[in-house]
Amino acid sequence: MTEDHGLARTAKLSTRPQDDGLLATTPDFVARRFSRRAFLGGSVATAATLASASLLSPAMALDNSQSVNLSLPAPTGPYRIGTTSLYLVDLSRQDPFVPTHPVRELMIQLWYPTRNGDEQHPASYMPDGAARHFAAVTLPQWVNQTVPAEPFLALQTHGRDSAPILRVDGGLPVVLFSPGYGLDRSSTTGLAEDLASSGFVVATIDHTHDSGEVEFPDGRVEVNTIGLPSPSQLFELIQVRVADARFVLDQLEHLNAPGPFQNTLDLSRIGMFGHSAGGATTAETMLEDGRVKVGVNLDGTLAGTVVRTGLDRPFLLFGSDQHDSAQGATDPAWQQFWAHLGSWHQDIVLPTAGHLTMTDICLFGGPGEPFDAAGHVPPRAYAGTFGSINPLRAIAIERAYLFAMFDRFLRDGDGSPLDGPSPAFPEIRFEQP
Repeated sequence: MTEDHGLARTAKLSTRPQDDGLLATTPDFVARRFSRRAFLGGSVATAATLASASLLSPAMALDNSQSVNLSLPAPTGPYRIGTTSLYLVDLSRQDPFVPTHPVRELMIQLWYPTRNGDEQHPASYMPDGAARHFAAVTLPQWVNQTVPAEPFLALQTHGRDSAPILRVDGGLPVVLFSPGYGLDRSSTTGLAEDLASSGFVVATIDHTHDSGEVEFPDGRVEVNTIGLPSPSQLFELIQVRVADARFVLDQLEHLNAPGPFQNTLDLSRIGMFGHSAGGATTAETMLEDGRVKVGVNLDGTLAGTVVRTGLDRPFLLFGSDQHDSAQGATDPAWQQFWAHLGSWHQDIVLPTAGHLTMTDICLFGGPGEPFDAAGHVPPRAYAGTFGSINPLRAIAIERAYLFAMFDRFLRDGDGSPLDGPSPAFPEIRFEQP
C-alpha cells in the first residue's frame, strides 16, 4: 500500500483476500454486451421502457447553450465542506467487466465537514473528461436533446478541494453512497454535501465500467461497457458492487491510520444509501457486511439474497410511485423484502417524484430546469423519469429524510420525520402502518 500524506490525491492498494463466493460473476455475464446502457436499476421492465421511449426521436439541438448556468442548492448544516477524490486499486480482483484489466480500479470521493477551507478552491462537480462524457452521452439519453459540456465544466460544488477535515473526539460517523446503474458518484452531490455539512463523512463510489463515466488521475475516462443487463444478470452486477463497497470499507480503515485523516473516522458508526441499483447494493452490502449499521434505498429494485432473508438493522425504503411495499405493491421485491425485515424499518413514497428525482439530474433536466425533458420525450416516460415536483423541493425533502435516518441511528438523534406524516413534508406518503 502506498499513500500520499498530502491531502490532495491518495493511492490505496489493497491485497485483501477475495471473499469466498462474493464475486460469483459468470463468464457469460462478463462476455455479453448489450446495445443500450440506460438501465438505472429501477423496475427492470420500467427502466427498459423508459430507455426505449427516450430514444424514439432524434436528439434535439439546444439553442441557448451559452446562457445555461447550473448550480447546486446550498447545504443546510452548520459546517463548511471539504472534499477530496481517492484512487483505489484492489490487487486481489481482476476487473469483472473488462477481463484484460488485471486489477479492479475504483474512484471514490470523500465529503466531510471542515472548520476552514478559505484558502482552497471550490471543487468541480466532475473532472473535465467525465463531465464532457456525461454531457455528450449520459444526460442526452434522458432529456433527448443535445447538451453542451460547458455548463458542467463550469459547475462548482460547495466543497473546498482538499480542505482539512474537522477533528472531533471519537471521530465522525461515515456514510457510503452507491449510484444508480449508468450513473456515477457525482449523481447525488447535493445530498452528500448536505450530510457532510451536518457532520458526516460521505464516501461516494464510482463502480468502474458500470458507472457512466469514471475519470482516473492519469486522465483516462472509463465508460460503461455492459449495456442493458437482463433481470437474471442484475444480481451478478450487484455482487460486483458489493465487493466494491466492502473494499472501500477496508480502505477507510487504512485511511484512519497515520496521515491527514488519522483518527477522524468513527468506523463503528457506518451507514449507507444508494439510488436505484445502488439501493439494492446497499441492502445486499448490509447483508454481507455487518460494519454497515443502517441503510437507505432511494427508488431501487431489490435483488438477490437479501430480498428473501431481510436484515436485522434499520432500513428505510424511499420510493417514487414506481416502488412501494404496500398491498398490491408496484414493486413486489419491496413487499417481499419488507416482510423479512427484523429491525426498525419504514417505507415512504414521494408520489410526485420520478426515478431521477432522487438525484442531482432533476436539477438539470427536471421540471423547469435548463434541460427540461418535457416535450422531448413522451409524457409518460417524462413523468416516470422526472415526475412533476419542483426539483429544489424534492432535494430538500430527500435531504431531510436522509439526515433524519442517519442522525437517529448513527448519532442517537431525534429523527422525528421518520415516525409518521409531518406537516413540514405533506408530499410524503407513509406506505406501511
